[in-house]
Amino acid sequence: MKKTITTICIFALLFGFVAITPALAADKKLTAEISSVVENVTRNGNPYIRAIMLEKNTIDGISYEAGTPLMFFRENYDAAKDLKAGDTVTVIARHRVYQDRPSWTVLKVVEINPTQ
Repeated sequence: MKKTITTICIFALLFGFVAITPALAADKKLTAEISSVVENVTRNGNPYIRAIMLEKNTIDGISYEAGTPLMFFRENYDAAKDLKAGDTVTVIARHRVYQDRPSWTVLKVVEINPTQ
């Protein structure tokens, strides 16, 4: 009996981790207007772009916009070199938290629409 309960508990824990893990690692397609763009270099000397996109949020009926970084590394850096404030981008990105601040790491640049 004790062995059966232990087996059920282990199965439940494993199933819980498997069911939760994909939700935590989900990538998302984003389309956003860029409010600012900064080029920089990592500690290893690799160039990257940090673009700030405006996200619309609502809390308790109060709407506001918050700037959230979109990080372009490696081949995505090359695709975003000409990115400017006011441009609209469509990307596939992964949400992450760096130094207690949310940001998005770009996995694929789908489209960049320059400001007219």
